[in-house]
Amino acid sequence: MLRLSDKYARIMERQPFSPIAESYRSLCTQLQFVQRGEEMYAPRVITVTSSRLSEGKTTTVSNLAVAFASEGKKVLLVDGDLRRPRLHEVFGIDGSKGLLQLLQTSTPPSQFAKETSIHNLDLISAGDLLDDPGRIFASSEFDQFIEQAREAYDIVLFDAPPVLLVNEAKQIAVRSDGVLLVVQPGKTKWKALQQAQSQLERVHAHILGTVLNASEEHMDKKWMKKGARSQQGLKMSAASK
Repeated sequence: MLRLSDKYARIMERQPFSPIAESYRSLCTQLQFVQRGEEMYAPRVITVTSSRLSEGKTTTVSNLAVAFASEGKKVLLVDGDLRRPRLHEVFGIDGSKGLLQLLQTSTPPSQFAKETSIHNLDLISAGDLLDDPGRIFASSEFDQFIEQAREAYDIVLFDAPPVLLVNEAKQIAVRSDGVLLVVQPGKTKWKALQQAQSQLERVHAHILGTVLNASEEHMDKKWMKKGARSQQGLKMSAASK
């Protein structure tokens, strides 16, 4: 059965001239001019996560990857949600060998990654879970993987598990240049979002902002006001529910 989120997981590719696709292109532009202190920078390794399950993080990271690739960037999309991997399904590739198997070899990410149907977009799936995810993301092999990926690609995007459910999201986030928190107005609890932000800040992860996974007509005024006060003011309406 097709999940509602699957309708939007590759909308950048299927409806490139839609308002939703334009929102993702706008987010790409915003991410090239991020302020940190008094300096501006463009994060290249970005973690996309949420506070809890089913808030649209995989939809967001998939379309963001396509948006960056369509701008001519060489993009690597990595499924870091080892307990509930979905990116291999979204892009229709074999997910049996992925990040977990890569970290057991000395193969560079660019040689291990699989090409998708999108030009400039490669994917590394989660792979078969053989070990404790917490140990994997705390390993020197994972640190080396990120550095190699940074050298080979313009943009590296991680689909991380929800912050409040498992520790791996924070382990990935702290090794990234920045984190996007996806929220779905009407489903995401404001308290849960605050808790997720607090946990990320506690490990000194840099929160780039929030992505509002709904069209503006489906947002109540409370969420619009709270979204406007998000970290760095970076806000986007990502999908029409």
